[in-house]
Amino acid sequence: MILKIEAPESDYLFVQDSQLENAGKGLFTAIAIYPNEVISIFKGEILSSKEVQKRSAEGNDRYFINMLDGSTMDSMSIDCFAKYANDAQAFTKTGLKNNAKISLDDEDNVCLIATRKINPMEEIFCSYGTIYWKKYI
Repeated sequence: MILKIEAPESDYLFVQDSQLENAGKGLFTAIAIYPNEVISIFKGEILSSKEVQKRSAEGNDRYFINMLDGSTMDSMSIDCFAKYANDAQAFTKTGLKNNAKISLDDEDNVCLIATRKINPMEEIFCSYGTIYWKKYI
């Protein structure tokens, strides 16, 4: 069962430098978050396939999310906490592990869902999937 945190995301989430080297900003929580709780909902602009190709060619595809209907959502220019969650297991072996997953909530919103208890002040990490990382190998 997926659970909702009954507070605005801005009341419990914050962005600061990631613990991952060269990862930029990361997403952190000020409260304990429990397994199966929705951490944050992805927000963004739904792109045409032509716009996806254009932004990809320009290297502006870092915040793309592939939607179930085959469309692509871009969070780059949108205020959205979820886009700051990094993938702890992408390239480096830091000992940090992903503690969330990208999934759908009960209303079919793309969101981050906790896979284990996340403690206050802990960074939130999720897998981006192998397809995302193929272009960086």
